[in-house]
Amino acid sequence: MRYSLKATNCAAPVGLTIHSHEELITVDIKDNMPLWVFLGLLNLESRKAALILVSCTFVFGLIFLPLPYLLDDWNWMDVFNWSGMMFAITLWYWLSIHWVDKHSSWD
Repeated sequence: MRYSLKATNCAAPVGLTIHSHEELITVDIKDNMPLWVFLGLLNLESRKAALILVSCTFVFGLIFLPLPYLLDDWNWMDVFNWSGMMFAITLWYWLSIHWVDKHSSWD
């Protein structure tokens, strides 16, 4: 598979080779990596960086939980929206890490 991205400077994520021609970067996905894994791990070069990202999104999701008690303008629907989004992203990152662990390798 081949994807093209417009960028000026970026690092190669796991399982990818990048060919740069002026400002167009073409990314080749190795090991038949699915698009959802590619997008989840874009610009992450190591498993450690990916685990830090998972930890941060989980903590940010937890931070929203006490906000209705602390702030008058927050209600539980806002918490459901923001925490739900953060926990869904955490799951997406974790599944991407698990896919690379099982089907590919970290460089």
